[in-house]
Amino acid sequence: MSINYFLFVGLLAVIVKIPVWLKERDEALLLKYPIPPMPSHGKLTTITHNKATIELVASPGQYPVESFASSFDMYYEAQLEDCDSEKNLVILSGTNGATFLYHEIIDHYHQLGYCTLNFDYRNHG
Repeated sequence: MSINYFLFVGLLAVIVKIPVWLKERDEALLLKYPIPPMPSHGKLTTITHNKATIELVASPGQYPVESFASSFDMYYEAQLEDCDSEKNLVILSGTNGATFLYHEIIDHYHQLGYCTLNFDYRNHG
């Protein structure tokens, strides 16, 4: 058998195994750092832009208008009850469901009377 055959078989074995390794990694991370359930004040909404807005956003860039999505889903947590509407805290937590990492900070400020907004802008671009 030629060296090319062994290289092909080895490459094929790695390609087949990579999804398994990724799944095992993801499961291990979720076991070590479980994501808590969505709080009662957590919501999911769809943001939709009209054609004029998309054209405005796309105009200074190098990408054609057609490459921009006209709508996307956004998860957010807003606590607007039992707070002073003049005191607001907005957390730009990042992407991929990281909102729960800021719950202690948000709870602290909410206890001080702040209205809070914490959102995960995954799929924003």
